[in-house]
Order: sequence, then C-alpha cells, then structure tokens
Amino acid sequence: MKKIYLSAILLGMIGSVNAQERAQAISQMESLDNIQVEVIKPENNTLTSTRDVGAEIWADNFDDAANWTFDNTVNTGYTGTNYGWSIGTTVGSWWAPFAGGINSTSGGGFAELGNGDYFAATVDSTNGVTYTMTSIPLDIPNLPLNTTNTESVILSFEQSGALFNDGQTVQISVDGIIWEDIFTNNNRTVFVGNNNDALYDNPETNQISLTQFITGNASAVQIRFTWTSRFAGQNNLAAWTTFGWFIDDVKILSQPLNDVQVLSTYIIGATNGGIEYGRTPSDQLDTDWIIGANVLNFGSLDQPATTMDADFTSFTANAVGLVESDSTRAVETTDQPDLPIGIYTGDYTVSVAAELPTEPSFFDNTGSRTFEVTAGTYSMDGIGVYPSPLTASLGTNSFTDDNDDPVADGMIVAVQYNIKTNAQVNSITALLANGTEEGGEIVAYLMDTTELLNDGTTPLYVSEFAVITAAHIAAGSITLSFPAPPTLTPGAYYAAVDLYSSAGLGTIRIVDDQTVGQPSTASMIYLPGFGLNTSYTNGTAFGVRMNIEVLGLEENALEGVSVYPNPSEGMVTISNDNNSSNDIIVYNMLGETIYTASSNTKLSVDLSAVGAGVYLVKVSNESGSIVERVVIR
Repeated sequence: MKKIYLSAILLGMIGSVNAQERAQAISQMESLDNIQVEVIKPENNTLTSTRDVGAEIWADNFDDAANWTFDNTVNTGYTGTNYGWSIGTTVGSWWAPFAGGINSTSGGGFAELGNGDYFAATVDSTNGVTYTMTSIPLDIPNLPLNTTNTESVILSFEQSGALFNDGQTVQISVDGIIWEDIFTNNNRTVFVGNNNDALYDNPETNQISLTQFITGNASAVQIRFTWTSRFAGQNNLAAWTTFGWFIDDVKILSQPLNDVQVLSTYIIGATNGGIEYGRTPSDQLDTDWIIGANVLNFGSLDQPATTMDADFTSFTANAVGLVESDSTRAVETTDQPDLPIGIYTGDYTVSVAAELPTEPSFFDNTGSRTFEVTAGTYSMDGIGVYPSPLTASLGTNSFTDDNDDPVADGMIVAVQYNIKTNAQVNSITALLANGTEEGGEIVAYLMDTTELLNDGTTPLYVSEFAVITAAHIAAGSITLSFPAPPTLTPGAYYAAVDLYSSAGLGTIRIVDDQTVGQPSTASMIYLPGFGLNTSYTNGTAFGVRMNIEVLGLEENALEGVSVYPNPSEGMVTISNDNNSSNDIIVYNMLGETIYTASSNTKLSVDLSAVGAGVYLVKVSNESGSIVERVVIR
C-alpha cells in the first residue's frame, strides 16, 4: 500500500512532522489547525478495570528498583536520563500536562519511559531503538502469598501516558529467551496535542490473563515492558519525542474461577453484512435480527452455559453459549422483533450460574445498544441517537503526499446502505465537522459497491453541486438533492459525497461516528493522487445519510401514465390516459436536464440525438409523479 502522510502541530510547539504510516489511509494524525482530529477507536480486549478481580500474590510499587532491570541502549551519540526507562519519584517528561506523573494507587515511586526532550537546544530524540524494563524471575506456584500454588493468574498494572510515534507493549517469558506479546497500546488513539480523549486515564488499570502462557512452566516467569520507536523510515527527530509512558503497581493476582465480561453488544439486520445502522427506515428493516454480545471469559473455568439477555422493553432476546477460559466468543440469537417507528434502547446482561450480581467481578457483565427506526432517514452514524457518541472527522485537509502537497480535492467519502425494498432517494445529507470553511464545493453520488471497491468513481446518480455557506456550517450539515430522484432496487449501494476545497481555500470536513465498530468496507474513502487513484476502507460510520421515499414494488404512483418502449432506439412515448396536464422532464445520469415539455395528451420524444445510455423520464402533475429509467440503444 502506498504511504499517506499527515502533519501534526503540537499546540504550536512542534513543527511539521510527517506522521506514522498506517495500514489504512484514514488512521492517521491530523493538523491541529483543525478543531476536530481524526482518531482511532481503541479496541483492546484486555480488561480495563478499577478493582482487583483476584487475590494478590505478588506486587511491586516501584519504591525499590531492585525487582527490575533496564536495557536502555540507544544509538551512538545519545546518552543521559532522557532515554529509556527510569524508576523514581521525579517526572522526566518534557510535556507539561504530564508533569504530575501517574496518580497511582500506591503513590511514591513509579517507572517512566522517555525518549529525548523536545525543548532541548537540539531536538535529541532518537530513532530505531527499543527500551525494555524486565522483572526478576517469579516462581508463580511458590510465591509466599500463593497459598493454593495456582498457575492460573492475572497480570495487573496501572499506566498513564499517551501513544505517539512509538510502540508500547507488555511481554512475558518463561525462560528469559522467548518473549510473547500479551498487551499493547499500539491500536489506541494517537495523541497529537489537543485530542485529550487519546490520553490514557490517570491511572488506567489493565489486567491480562497469564494462564495460557505459563501453565506447566511457571517457575521462572518474567514480565517485560517494551517501548520502541516505530516507523523507522521517518528521519525527523521531532517525530520520535515521546510524550511519556508511566507504569506503577504491577501485581500478580490469582485468576478467579468464574468471570465473564461483556466486550461489546450488537443488534444487526441479518442481511446487512454485519453493518449496524444508527437509523433504518421502517420499510428497509430485515425480518430477522442478530442480537448478541462478544463475551470474554476471564476466569479459569470454561463456561458452557453463558447466558445473554437483551431487554429492549418492547421485546427481549436470549441466548446461551459456550465460552472457554481465556477466550472470546459471540453469544447471540436470531429473533424477529416488531419494530414500529421509534428509538430503541436495549440493556444487555451476560451471566453464568457461578458469578452472581453481588460479586465484585460482575461490574463488567452489562452493555447497551440504541438505534432508531425512521420514516425515511437511513444513516450508519448514530449521532443524535446514541447517548454518548464518539466522533472524529476527516476532510480535504487530512492528507498530503510525499512532498506535503494537499491531494484530497476530489476526495470521496462513502457509506454503504442495504436496500431491501424499492426506494426513491430524494437527497443525501452530509454532516459537516468543525474546521469546515465557506466556499468549498460538494456533490453527492449514489454508487455501485463494486465500482468503489475496485478504485472506480463512476456514479450511478449525481446530485446538484452545492457551495458550502455559513448557514450550512452553522447547521452542521448540508443536504444535496437529486434533480430527478432515482429509484434504487434491492441491493447494496454507497451514498457518497465528493469534496472540493479549491486547493485549500474552502476546507470541508465530514463527521466520523466511531461509536460502533463496523465491517471494513461499510464506509470508504477515495483519494486522488499518489500517481494512482485508490479507495481505502474505514471501518466506522461517516456522517453521510440517505433520505429516501419508499416506493414498494409498484413504482407507478401516477396512474394513467406509462413510458415505452424500453429499451428504445431513440423514440420514447409517454402515454396520458387520464387527459391531465403533465410536466415531463428527461435527465441524463449526471442529473442534467436534456428535455422538458408539458402535455395533456400522449407525447412522443426523440432522444436519438443525445446518444446511447440510460436516462430518467420524470412525469408529474398535481396528483403525483413517476420516474422511469429508460435505456437508449
């Protein structure tokens, strides 16, 4: 995949820095000139907890460094306390918000990782390095507090800090030679200076089951905290100045016998390909719905009868499934709920017989889901429906090429919609994020999914062009109408907006709802440039909505009128059996009007001169209208 770089300005203190390369084009840092910053939703399945779920059998609070060894070797010419791991009570981070270090439970000493000082006379961070902090070997079964000699244990530690151009992982070894990754921060939100949601909680407690790594060989277990400078192709030293990573209160806990946890919940139409829509028109609902939860078994015993109960007040769903120890499984059912127009919120509870609601470990056994059934609005995003949406944005100023030139004029942002019953699409609404400016131009498309997935951009239908105004920015949205509203037959389509900033003079940014993880191709972006025009997957929900009028199987809302023959060699006849005065408009697939007329009798129109292709014939009067798609050969 080609590289996509973005610049980051750290509150005016860090100059232009090429950001990290990601597997997908939309996972990157933004320029802090924009209020909204593109983020990556954390999806770490490790338990993040505020309490211990097992008995403590070993602990270290970093008041004494004797339990740890460092490897802080750096490149030639870089020495000093700014590099690698240290243990003490003095914070070394150059970043002022981290001056207080970690607010750990024990207080006192802590471990801190640093890599240079941005405020040094010469930026002295270094690249291509790995720093490690390794525990002494632990004889897990024979630890003094391990009265049952169990090998079923949990690693618990508190952390704070943030992720930048670095890798932060925790590893385990039973022989001091082979190391396995057991935890990472690397799939979390990148902090670029003003997106405070990316900062780790201070402190954040993480707990990881070690049982699968050490059972049968637990007499010399070592834990290692590893920091590395990622993306080694970057040569700008400022890119490697980490904000900081703080560790304290490392513990080994006995693993509870019974502890299941809800990682996520869902309610998805059975034929939507895994997409979970925030809003669905009533006539586009599936009959069957998949309702369930992704469940982690954090206990040491298999749970063959893990129960999922979902209560949406007007309907309930229940499922039972096996969730093995140290595994994650979906516990789900397929139901056929009755869903009139309205907002639905479901409370999910996952339980096993041996884990009672009164036990300390039950705090993470619940979840919820909210969605809306509408009269005509179709949206993957749930903004305005979800109680606490996680939002970010993406736009024409998000991308630069290898020369730092903007490449996103002509950028397409698209959302996939599944049409179940013939529907007339009247318009597309795009949600505008902070940072959008007046003067940018925007147009909406309806596209075949295979076209965009194969790096194509030829639309099926095109709306009218519009210019972003102050009123649109104040409203936070713009609605783009189709001059001849097309009718979509059942299938999957992309609703898309094409963005033009006039070389940066009128930036357009589109809201991205990251509350619910979606299949990778549920939303897409298309970027021109780089020598090759390319589509990229998103995996969350852009604020691009489809406004539809359901037509059902019978499209002729206007009686006594028909358009024939179809296909045609050029001559098209519009019948008029009710002798009403009809307005007739013919559009091409770009939405351009190529013919207009009014007639109270049958009318023949010669379209042979406009060339072969697909055209829309709209016939309307005060009683209604029809739109017929006609093929000219």
